Amino acid sequence: MRHDRVHQPRRYAFSTMLRKHEDVADPRERRSVRDNAREGHLRRTVIGIAGEGRKANRSVDRAIYDVAWNALRPIRLVVKETPHQIAIDVSRVARDDVIRHASDFRLVPMILLLAQSVLFLAVVGLLIGALLVDRSGVHGRDYLVFEQRAVRSQQLTLAAFVLVIVEFLVGTPLLGAVLAIVAALWTLWWLPAEHRRFDVAVQAVFDARPEAVAAVMFDISEQPRWMDSIVRTVLETPGLLRKGSVIRQTLRVSGQDLIAKLVVVELVPYERLLLQVIVRHAELFDLFEVQPHDGGSIVTYSGRHQLSRLNAVLTGWRLPTLRRSFAARRTANLERLRAIVHPAPIARRA
Repeated sequence: MRHDRVHQPRRYAFSTMLRKHEDVADPRERRSVRDNAREGHLRRTVIGIAGEGRKANRSVDRAIYDVAWNALRPIRLVVKETPHQIAIDVSRVARDDVIRHASDFRLVPMILLLAQSVLFLAVVGLLIGALLVDRSGVHGRDYLVFEQRAVRSQQLTLAAFVLVIVEFLVGTPLLGAVLAIVAALWTLWWLPAEHRRFDVAVQAVFDARPEAVAAVMFDISEQPRWMDSIVRTVLETPGLLRKGSVIRQTLRVSGQDLIAKLVVVELVPYERLLLQVIVRHAELFDLFEVQPHDGGSIVTYSGRHQLSRLNAVLTGWRLPTLRRSFAARRTANLERLRAIVHPAPIARRA
């Protein structure tokens, strides 16, 4: 369809119709078009849906409508569809435009719905798989196997979150783009190691000499008596406890016993003991210190924990809660240690 522009040459002979140039209000573009009575090969193409639950405008082209009924009107006749008829697409007159058929437009929402359904099922499958893998790790005996399966569960969970963002990108691109940007910034924040590392330290004053406190605190066989979740502790390296010694520790997690191994990083008799838990994807340290203080002792129970990048991305928002929980558990452990070092006097019978 040629537009009314000065620079365009005239292609057909002039029409004998009166006022052949008529402004036709196009429902989308709102611009004037040339309506030539001699251009009988103009074809009708579908461009859009008038609206749901509304009356649709329809441009019709029949053989009898090619006759100039009214010289003051264009040759097209616009009729209204009644509400009881099926709503059809609004049409326009075009000669050179190539527009897809209406069925192609109807396939687009169906394809989007199918893609969202597939993504939703994939998300559900990944989350169920992550839960099963995580539970299977608890039922194992080795702490390294438990850690490996926990990492696999976290990988599946992260993949599920990625598919959720993709689903938003397909359905609501603007919201999906915002979520993708937030997720990328959140991931970049946890890349540095100092953002994933946190220290927890608690102190208590004992009315006992440092040697008496260290004799219990540095004795690994006594750890199950005052340390929470510890079932058994055995020195695997022959001989006395020293730097480089390996300790096998049985701890209880969710009602299941797991075997972890620790190595002695530093040992100062009656003063300082530093243990490191042997893991692959994180860093875990436990530090025990005893110092003299006014005839008694200051006992420090501290530790350093560094999360893996994957664990930090998924659970980094829990760091303040984890810090408070670890501090509360260590404080309770020191109180149990105090009860061992200072046993309560036995009440005498009357």
